[in-house]
Amino acid sequence: MVNATNELYRYWVLPFDVMERGPEAISEHYEKLSTDLYQEVKPRMGAIDYAADYMTNGVKSSEKGLKLLEYNAALYPDSAWVNFNLAKGYKQREEMTLAKTYGLKALRLVAQDNEKLKSSVVNFL
Repeated sequence: MVNATNELYRYWVLPFDVMERGPEAISEHYEKLSTDLYQEVKPRMGAIDYAADYMTNGVKSSEKGLKLLEYNAALYPDSAWVNFNLAKGYKQREEMTLAKTYGLKALRLVAQDNEKLKSSVVNFL
């Protein structure tokens, strides 16, 4: 049973080589996975955020990292967390107008019960 489960879910993990090739490769990876499983599978928010951090801080390619943050925001436009991470990405690149735009969007989207995220966004702005 364990081997069958491992075989079934082996491609759900986002490989580093796919991360490094960017949003198009990630989309292709998950389209193939969706075809194999006969259902739509989207990349998880956290996986794309991790990939953006890996590209920015590990590979030292902030441009690729920002493209991944933008891709994540396109996949999850209603996520306060994703929009806040995009705002931080723009701030890190000193694009303050875009940082503020996405920070304000994150603040509008944050759930009432998520005081920790709300506080982080408010402090960011």
